[in-house]
Amino acid sequence: MNIDILCYLLRKVRYIGSEGATFFELGFHKEQAYYHNGSFMFGYHKVGTSNTMFTCHLDTVENSRVGTSKDIYLDPATNHIFANKQVLGADDGAGVALLCHMIENKVPGHYFFFAGEECGGVGSNYLADNFETLFPSLKLDRAIAFDRKGTRDVIVSQFGGTCCSDEFALALCYALGTDYQFANGSFTDTANLVDVIPECTNVSVGYYNEHSKNEYLDLAYLKKLATRVCKIDWEALPTVRKCEPEFIFEEQYLTSEEAFWYQLTEPYLL
Repeated sequence: MNIDILCYLLRKVRYIGSEGATFFELGFHKEQAYYHNGSFMFGYHKVGTSNTMFTCHLDTVENSRVGTSKDIYLDPATNHIFANKQVLGADDGAGVALLCHMIENKVPGHYFFFAGEECGGVGSNYLADNFETLFPSLKLDRAIAFDRKGTRDVIVSQFGGTCCSDEFALALCYALGTDYQFANGSFTDTANLVDVIPECTNVSVGYYNEHSKNEYLDLAYLKKLATRVCKIDWEALPTVRKCEPEFIFEEQYLTSEEAFWYQLTEPYLL
């Protein structure tokens, strides 16, 4: 795994509204960026032939918009990365780094780097509303977000509704390793896609205490996951669930300034 990319993402203050700049700084091109009313919604990259989507989000919750970078530290005793008295941003810098690793290793798939997940999934909501227009010939059977806390979870329900079948989740747990388990999640971008993609989930990437100055990342776990995801036959995972409208979201697109003040008023920010 490219640790330089991970450290770049964790050091950078990636408040909502900065996602487009981050996407380009990772080496992607303007032709891969999708906008709505002048605002960056998501970046897209395709590798090979596949019916699988992989997702992450480029924004994070920051406890300060001052400055552009922060110091990060590695505890050699625990192999944990943290930022002293600041939000680390492994939610979802770890997922972004993981997708870059999979692209570098040529894992077939459709890679989506979303904006505004932390304020309701702005980019993924835009994609869901315009999927057939933006990607008229794209048929996807599964969408895997790498945006879950901890080291064991495969999410089977989000935002109060089922997002994938038990058959799919069980097969994914086995593919990832014996330590994984079903879990109920709150929200990530794949929750917005359940009406257009049958099997949607979210997988643990090793961060804890997200959105707070106590956030840390289990680097040993992330490295292990990075090795594993490049060996899985993603196309062999079963597709059982049918797309049914279980989720109803109110469409709302925030300006970057509105989104910044939104996240500053979250009760868990310190």
